Amino acid sequence: MQSNSTTQKGYKSILSPEAVKQGLSVRASDDHILELLKDGEVIARFSQTGVTIDNILKEVEAVKYRN
Repeated sequence: MQSNSTTQKGYKSILSPEAVKQGLSVRASDDHILELLKDGEVIARFSQTGVTIDNILKEVEAVKYRN
């Protein structure tokens, strides 16, 4: 994944356009970790072997209420 929150080139983002406008993005590191970022800062980390879109979306919702 790239830091612009796309899963792979040509694929749709796993984040909604609203989440991206709020400064959220995702990136995959080399050690099988998926990171959720807010304005470039890591706010959550997930194991790529067990992460689901639902887990990520729960964190995105939590960010809305922290602002």
